[in-house]
Amino acid sequence: MKSDDTIEFASRLRELIQALKIKDVEFALSGGVTKQTLSGYLTGKREPGRSTLANWVNAFHVNGTWLLTGEGEMLGDQGKTETPAIPLEELSEKLTPAQREMLTYKRTMQELGAVPERIIDGIEAIAMGKTRAPKSSYATAEPPADPGYNNVHEPGSDFGKDT
Repeated sequence: MKSDDTIEFASRLRELIQALKIKDVEFALSGGVTKQTLSGYLTGKREPGRSTLANWVNAFHVNGTWLLTGEGEMLGDQGKTETPAIPLEELSEKLTPAQREMLTYKRTMQELGAVPERIIDGIEAIAMGKTRAPKSSYATAEPPADPGYNNVHEPGSDFGKDT
């Protein structure tokens, strides 16, 4: 985007947030970014990636063409129906991106009627960082703090030493 385009995009983004009547932090989290990152978008200093834009388009039924170019209606036909609210626990700023991803995954799978075992498997995959390989630097899953598979935790272990 050019500088003028970036400023116009920032204006449309602000207009969208106001039309949705939600807080900036809620909007940011629904896009998978922080409030600070959103502030960069709203001032025209930064531009969102495709995954962030896709998150907003899907979450709020935004017309992607309008968001990027200003052409057409702000909200698609689906936007005229009520969008299910994202539970407040998923919007907490205290969550890591991986925790938020796990909660969102759990809610989505429950809404789709998945069996609990399938949900547990997916949450474990997210926790262990075994989700799809990210195509950009906007990965949401974090590696576990101490996966434990690289260290021997037994005191006095002589494994691998010559005796």
